Formats: sequence, C-alpha cells, structure tokens
Amino acid sequence: MTQGSYYSLVSRARKAFLALWHEGETPSRPWGNDVRGKGPRAKNVTVIAVRQRLRDRRPADKPNGSRAGRDIGVPDSVLADRYRAGESLSAIGASVGLGPNAVAARVRKQR
Repeated sequence: MTQGSYYSLVSRARKAFLALWHEGETPSRPWGNDVRGKGPRAKNVTVIAVRQRLRDRRPADKPNGSRAGRDIGVPDSVLADRYRAGESLSAIGASVGLGPNAVAARVRKQR
C-alpha cells in the first residue's frame, strides 16, 4: 500500500467516525463492524451504516414504502386490457413512453 493510499484510507475513516460522533452517537468501534462477505466490498461498512441511518430518517412516500408511479395519462386498467387483448409489453410501452418492465409491473398490479 502506498503512503498516499494509506493517508486516504485513514482520512476517510476519520471522516466517517466524526460523522457518527456528530450525530450524537458514540460509535463502539471507529471502523464499524467489519463483516466481510465472499467478494470484496466497494464501500466501507461505516459509510453504509451512515447511509442506512439517513435513509431510515426520510419520510416514506407511501405507507407500503414504494414510490408513487409516474402519471402517464393512461389508466393502468387500459394497459392491462391492451395486454390481455394480445398486444406486446414493448408495443404498449413504446406508445406511452415506458419500458416493458414498467408496463409489466402496472399490468401485474391490475390482476
């Protein structure tokens, strides 16, 4: 490990520790819980913990936690009827400006 890499790692760890400290929480370990999976982690565990805590503080869009669907000007029931009539998901999506997966999700909700 080069000296620059070492300084960078220590600096990031110190910033993460201070972020936890300034949120009113005294971390048990400044490096976070070092839980390692099968593959290499792209992010520090402490960074992930801070992001999860911030995400938990955000208000939910809906009671079930999902986002509100984009208004496309066509009711989902019409999309479901077109799909049941034999039109492909790609063709329906192209006509309303959605991808086939988004159309499939809206059709599934209408069942």
